[in-house]
Amino acid sequence: MARTADESEESVTVIEAPETVQSLLAALNGDDGHAILDATSERARTAREISETFDIPLSTTYRKLSLFREAGLLEERTRARCGQKPISEYRRLVDDVELDIDESGRIRVRVSHRERGATNPEPVPR
Repeated sequence: MARTADESEESVTVIEAPETVQSLLAALNGDDGHAILDATSERARTAREISETFDIPLSTTYRKLSLFREAGLLEERTRARCGQKPISEYRRLVDDVELDIDESGRIRVRVSHRERGATNPEPVPR
């Protein structure tokens, strides 16, 4: 696939490992995965916020958050809370996810990462 002029080599990851591709496709399947990525686009949110806002079971929310985090689509951070235990929150790391199926049927996932300043996204298995 061709890169546009404003894409750097570091901002695009191509995932080819079949088990990683399958996990990612499973997480993206259905409206829940899309809702989670949309919800974490503008600001970080907790699993409970996502679950309650989009009426997704909390167990499903945590499972998909874990899959997205492992695939490098989300980052997990800790939010400090005054007088309370810290809580995890999640924010989307990608602008775009594209699927490519070549003539032999091999699936590749191309992920365009957002600019994160000095911090880079976690490496993704290729």
